[in-house]
Amino acid sequence: MYVDGNRIQIFHEIYRLGSISKAAEKLCRTQSAISQQLKVLEDELGGSLFHRDKKGLELTILGQSIMADVTAVMSSLDSIKRKSIGYTQGQAGILSIGASDTSFLYYLKDPLKQFSQLHPHMEMKIINSKGNDLLSKMDKGELEAVVLALSQIPQHCHGLDLGIREDILISNSMVKKNWKDIVRESVFIYPDQNSNTRQFIDTILHQHSIVPAKTIEAGSIVAIKSMVELGLGCSIIPCIALDKNDTGLYAYSLKGEQARHLYLLTKASRPPSPPLKELINILSVG
Repeated sequence: MYVDGNRIQIFHEIYRLGSISKAAEKLCRTQSAISQQLKVLEDELGGSLFHRDKKGLELTILGQSIMADVTAVMSSLDSIKRKSIGYTQGQAGILSIGASDTSFLYYLKDPLKQFSQLHPHMEMKIINSKGNDLLSKMDKGELEAVVLALSQIPQHCHGLDLGIREDILISNSMVKKNWKDIVRESVFIYPDQNSNTRQFIDTILHQHSIVPAKTIEAGSIVAIKSMVELGLGCSIIPCIALDKNDTGLYAYSLKGEQARHLYLLTKASRPPSPPLKELINILSVG
């Protein structure tokens, strides 16, 4: 059975305001037009929705039985209107973005906090995962943008360059050797094999025909730093992940290696939404 949305709105306004005359004034209609539309709705539903008593209009049993659903429908319509108006005016919408552990923890955390404070009516959907998984989700339309450290921008993507992200070798001891010799002679701790940092490491080790003496595979950058500090081996991590609290770690430059850039990536065929434009403004100023 089809029920006209305008008649539902009329029914809701009569109930909310308590009279047909007030509903007519609110909806800029005549009382006769409102009464006529209410009668049509009652015919469609098969019964009266109001009855009159000394207090005015009261809901019938039928009216009471559907009012909760009617209120929910009107609330949803109001939400749709607010979001659509806010979206077109750049005041609402959903920021849908993905980032790796390192990108989120050491780069995006503060900009996203600032975004939330500046735009309280904009929602955020943030997915934390590995690079290939994030790019796949963006390709499927599940994410609008991803932030990753890469040597080059993938095909069919537009990339906003957020700056060079230097990578370093970390160890728990200071020795007078270059990073290549340290890796050859040490236990090397690899990050997750699906991460962008792992792909970067595999590439540069292959370029220099470096085979570590022994290897361990760990998970996150935080876990790797803890393992290196315990003396379990060395590893290569983004320089940004080394902070003032990592007093037990020593850094060695990968001088001469191709640096990665941190990119905010979007599909080239899709213009940025108002929420994404606002985040880009924050990142550009930062």
